[in-house]
Amino acid sequence: MLHGLDTERALLLAGGYNRRKRLASGDVQEPRWYQAVAIRRTLAAMARGESRVLLLMATGTRKTFIAMQIVHMLREHARRVTPDRNYRVLYLADREELIDAPKRKDFSTAFGEGPLRRVAGAADRSREIYFATYQALSGGDEEALFRGYRPEYESERTIYLPDELIELLSEDVCLHTPTGDPTRWLFSEGDRPWHDNLVDYRWRSTRADAGVTFKLHELRHYFASGLIAAGCDVVTVQRAMGHS
Repeated sequence: MLHGLDTERALLLAGGYNRRKRLASGDVQEPRWYQAVAIRRTLAAMARGESRVLLLMATGTRKTFIAMQIVHMLREHARRVTPDRNYRVLYLADREELIDAPKRKDFSTAFGEGPLRRVAGAADRSREIYFATYQALSGGDEEALFRGYRPEYESERTIYLPDELIELLSEDVCLHTPTGDPTRWLFSEGDRPWHDNLVDYRWRSTRADAGVTFKLHELRHYFASGLIAAGCDVVTVQRAMGHS
């Protein structure tokens, strides 16, 4: 087992490095051994479902190059396992020069200018890798800024459930929770709700154990078809699917 990960989670570490950045000699800039260790350990922590990872490295160890390679491998993994979902990364720093130089020297070389976007002015949700200073995100109308970068279609839903179903779920939570708290998260990891990567992993594992191949999104279609077949009106179906 690689880094203590099963085969499914180890897929995140299976991709190769971005090889578009070159040295002055013209040779491809390959990660040095300690950079490779930092990249793989960070990705392994993320594959285990850890939502916060602190990577502490000395000055001159090319942390920006390491960050670029981590973003590249996450991006390639997302394209393989969740091709229908939006991939986005926010690169934050506390000074302008710590944004401009990495964007120009590492990320533009590795990805081209197309996927990159400096957060300023009107929101542009068509890009994948965003750069901003903390000051840019904390100044002015913060609510307007984050509304501009709200989750895309199909990435977040408010689902309306029948009172009877909510009551059944609350009873089930009480039954399987030592504290009997009916307000806890139905699916949680360390008293916090599952994040996107963990949801994807859990579903793929469940799907493999059950021997089925359909996606979560296909279950939504089946659910909608079932509601219509049961005689539900359009508004009820719309609310049950999380559409406004």
